[in-house]
Amino acid sequence: MPKQLCFQLVKKRNRRRLDTAVLMFPGLIPTYSDLRGEANLFSHFGDVFEFHYPDKDIDICDLYQTATSAVKKLGYKQVILLGMSFGGTVAYLLARYWRKHRVGVRLVAFVAMSTPFEPTNLTLRSRVELGFGATLDRHTRRMMVAIVQSLKFVWQFSFGYAKFYAKDSSLKQTINAIRMGYILRQDWVVKHRFVQVPALLLNTRDRVSDPFVLRNNEADFMEIFPHGKVMRVLSRHADTRGIKPAVGRQIARFMREALEEAKRV
Repeated sequence: MPKQLCFQLVKKRNRRRLDTAVLMFPGLIPTYSDLRGEANLFSHFGDVFEFHYPDKDIDICDLYQTATSAVKKLGYKQVILLGMSFGGTVAYLLARYWRKHRVGVRLVAFVAMSTPFEPTNLTLRSRVELGFGATLDRHTRRMMVAIVQSLKFVWQFSFGYAKFYAKDSSLKQTINAIRMGYILRQDWVVKHRFVQVPALLLNTRDRVSDPFVLRNNEADFMEIFPHGKVMRVLSRHADTRGIKPAVGRQIARFMREALEEAKRV
């Protein structure tokens, strides 16, 4: 699939299920090879695509327009938005853009994992890191670019997921991903209620500390999706690895019910 379309196919069913696409939005610094578990879990409900930041200079409005155009070109009748960490924030903002501009994209379910919906949902570590990146970008952009270049060079020789990210994403795509995170340095994010959209938020388990997102994101999530559901089931930040089979069945039941509801509407 051409990279300019933003979405790349990662998991396809033998036949399209209700002509549905599952659009995966990774976190602030995407590690695409780390999304295989999510792709396998949600591929039962549609063809799975992963979002890649455009390989050109963009702002948030450009991102909305580029992503919307790409979704339309995919040609599916309905979509499921799946966001990991900050990817859930981007997915929500995109859904809000679709509704505001009456874009003809049918959203049948929204799933977020360890997602912040307000700046107050961020831990101190996240706020410091975002603040440092924004300061560099505003005052010493060349230094920021040099730092990101150095990081990508080091990541190429690492043994973790960062190695795959350095290979999969260009320098400009990496910088675009970081800049999108500045949204969460605002004092607030305007909330629009989605009463009709089935929504699910997956957070870490009660005894598991999330280093990036606070659990007060649950109240903000429920404000946006009044009929949404929260499950504290993850063993680490925005990662489905290690979830119990019973939890996987609960998630699958939620998705089946969302698709059944879409049939009746």
